[in-house]
Amino acid sequence: MIIVTEVVTVEGATILVSTSKDAVVEFEAKADVPAQDLELADGEAKFLVRRNQGVGFAAIGMKHLTPLLQLTFRTSEAGISVN
Repeated sequence: MIIVTEVVTVEGATILVSTSKDAVVEFEAKADVPAQDLELADGEAKFLVRRNQGVGFAAIGMKHLTPLLQLTFRTSEAGISVN
């Protein structure tokens, strides 16, 4: 049996998962803030991927995302739980 014990929901997020140690992602952004203050999770900025190499999964500028779950696994016969 699997039980969800905690859920983390965020207003905005960028998640990248590489498939290579040489993975590269280059972004272009349009926003009304200086470049040094810009964050990938900024919901107001518009991001465009200019180059993507060795990335297996990308969620860029996603809003209202639930990227993290904490699960508890239980075996019914022994009453054992593993976090």
